[in-house]
Amino acid sequence: MAVHEIGASGIAWRLGVTFFFVLLNGFFVATEFALVKIRGSRVQSLVNEGRRGAATVQHIHAHLDRYLSACQLGITLASLILGALGEPAVSVLIIAAVGSIGMDVAADASWLPILSIALAFVVITTLHMTIGEQAPKMWAIRRAEGMAIATAPTLRVFAWVFAPFILSINWISNGLLRLIGLPNESHHEDTHDTEEIRSILSLSAGAGEISE
Repeated sequence: MAVHEIGASGIAWRLGVTFFFVLLNGFFVATEFALVKIRGSRVQSLVNEGRRGAATVQHIHAHLDRYLSACQLGITLASLILGALGEPAVSVLIIAAVGSIGMDVAADASWLPILSIALAFVVITTLHMTIGEQAPKMWAIRRAEGMAIATAPTLRVFAWVFAPFILSINWISNGLLRLIGLPNESHHEDTHDTEEIRSILSLSAGAGEISE
């Protein structure tokens, strides 16, 4: 399709889809890190306090392997679709921008498509690494509790929709772990030994959270 045939609405639609999948990737990244960060004991406290959504987080935390697989599936799907649709969308925008300033796109076809694809790759990679990866990751680590509660309902629905595929991923992953001699532990330990407790207390005292 020629660039002039796409129009402003076509470009806007492509950019909208691109940004949606960047945000979707960020959603699953944030959800994954929040679930890993938040401790089971804290989740139980939230349930005891009657915090809305805490029961859903507790269910997810009790089946963490399954839901981490769901997060990874979401990240993979969003990244693949972003790669397939995002770069062409940004490339179209760049070509349209060049055409809007009076350059003859057809005459410059030998270099413009290559340059537009290269620039689109840089733009999409930057968006993916910042908005779609690093920022959500840092946010989830610092606000794990709120992030876990906010994202848990959507994650549970997603995991239900893709349950057969997610169960297959878990089965294969656990099989690979058994091959290298690692036990299949569906329960994630939420306790500490003596040295870990001492280390936690020391770090907390150093941060001023508790007294020596």
